[in-house]
Amino acid sequence: MFDSAAIQSSLETVLARVPDPVPLVYERLYADHPDTVALFFLDRDGRRREHMLSVTFETLLDFIGDKHFSVNMLHCERINHAELGVPPEIYTRFFWVVRDAFRDQLGAEWTPAYETAWNGLLDELEVVVHA
Repeated sequence: MFDSAAIQSSLETVLARVPDPVPLVYERLYADHPDTVALFFLDRDGRRREHMLSVTFETLLDFIGDKHFSVNMLHCERINHAELGVPPEIYTRFFWVVRDAFRDQLGAEWTPAYETAWNGLLDELEVVVHA
């Protein structure tokens, strides 16, 4: 279980500080998982990464809300990513990377409530994606 209000607040706080979180998230992804750099060889202008992060946010917001589409989206994208050579564990790690990049960005402003909420959310995402 997780506190959706804390997730929403953490996202709003980071996005107020970092209007374009794409470089922040992908720098963290590449640092944590250097083998993923090669997966974006066709994304010369960054639009694919921008789109992917936007869809990630939309999916997270739906998942912490009414779950109109997020569960199916997570399953479909796990399969799509696997066909691109992304192992399922790396696919789900992207959500952890987003959390870690945001936590690093906020530093002391990252509250225990944010940490607890994100940990609960990520645990639930893992269960859903691997079901």
